[in-house]
Amino acid sequence: MNTASPDRRTTARLAFERGLAALRGKDPAAALAAFDVALRLAPGAVEVMNARGVALRALKRPEEAIAAYTLALRSTPDDAGLWSNLGIALKDCQRLASALACLDRSIALSAQVASVHHNRGLVLTWMNRHHEAIAAFEQALALQPGGGDVAWDLARARLHVGDYRRGWPESESRWALDRIVPRTLPGARWTGEPLDGRRLLVAGEQGFGDTIWALRFLPRLARLNGPVLVECQPDLMALAAAMNLPVTLVPRGDGVAEADLHIPMMSLPACFPELEPANVAPVPYLRPIAGRGAALDPLLAQAEGRLKVGIVWSGSVTFGDNRFRALAMRDLVAALTVPGVQLFSLQKGPPALELTDAAAAAGVIDLAPLLGDFADTAAAVAAMDLVIMTDSGVAHLCGALGRPVWVLLAHYAYWLWLDERADSPWYPSMRLIRQPRPGDWASVLDTAGAALVRLALLHEARHRAPAVMTAIDAAPVA
Repeated sequence: MNTASPDRRTTARLAFERGLAALRGKDPAAALAAFDVALRLAPGAVEVMNARGVALRALKRPEEAIAAYTLALRSTPDDAGLWSNLGIALKDCQRLASALACLDRSIALSAQVASVHHNRGLVLTWMNRHHEAIAAFEQALALQPGGGDVAWDLARARLHVGDYRRGWPESESRWALDRIVPRTLPGARWTGEPLDGRRLLVAGEQGFGDTIWALRFLPRLARLNGPVLVECQPDLMALAAAMNLPVTLVPRGDGVAEADLHIPMMSLPACFPELEPANVAPVPYLRPIAGRGAALDPLLAQAEGRLKVGIVWSGSVTFGDNRFRALAMRDLVAALTVPGVQLFSLQKGPPALELTDAAAAAGVIDLAPLLGDFADTAAAVAAMDLVIMTDSGVAHLCGALGRPVWVLLAHYAYWLWLDERADSPWYPSMRLIRQPRPGDWASVLDTAGAALVRLALLHEARHRAPAVMTAIDAAPVA
């Protein structure tokens, strides 16, 4: 900060330090305000422009962060840290090739900085180059052992390529992440040994989809020689209870139950010797509850013989990367409005507000008002011929029920969907339709729309055939 008078430099330095303290305190808005003050007092200060970019990125304003880093690089074009920061901001904007080029430049300038290799691994992950990402994360850990974020990203990359033998144990590194608030759980950590009458608590974690996926382990837990308590989100309680297993379901959020042993729910796979999907549990392992779908019948009847297709266009809006995996409702409806198909909306939450008059004009029937919990949604799914949706908990529900579902995936998808596959070994009834490049929903929707046309024509032919044969049988013989 040598571009201003001594007094201005002192004031700028104090503002800069306030901004750094605000960043450490996870208050990027206050940090940005302080950095702006410092930059007005000391124009062109590279360290301020760099820190300002960090604050902008934390505020989810990556385009402005890119501008800040680019401006700073005009003064110091050989600053490895700036190139790395620019690369990761470009990643946020899905400019992945440019991001990788920036990170390669950073490594060329300073190959011994662990954070640069970590950032490069993140970009490679978003490019679905997971084996290269694994090498980058391993290099980062070699330079700086024990990095919690790096270890977690390495574990996820291993899971992406199906390396469960190393991926499951390494995924325990998630507990070292700053964003994970640790819970005090009762008793000792369970590692898969016999219970011998001791009480085991399976502690809930993560979202609905992960819980539905993990419910496949309940039959195995029920065979343990001891009482088992399983934390479950209230909206899933009825459906999980319908599995009729000798385990006790505990509503998540009602406090911690007493137990002798505990295991986080997503740590269960590492407790069993067979870690491959096909060896865990048969599908379906969830079933609709009888009578739950009765209220849907009048709406379902409006299909009048057409193919009944449920649609969902967004997962939970509280998930940080939901913007990458969600679709605009109007785009999904436009692609799937084809002859012989009746669309039913299963969308819940704030995205359901997108179901506008335009969707009603397209003939979409909204079932969400009748879907109180996942047991209701299971009844609706069971009544569909097919569900077409983006990645969310309902996709897991369809798969666990063994119902046909096409999941429309962003270029970089959740590790559970593995890499490049069009099917899921976890859910045999599932088809995966992936973006061929980041942000390319048009190709995904075109593929889904074309496949739906073919399916609707086949459905119509199957329904016509009995009537045609009856007419032939009834025709007079010449």
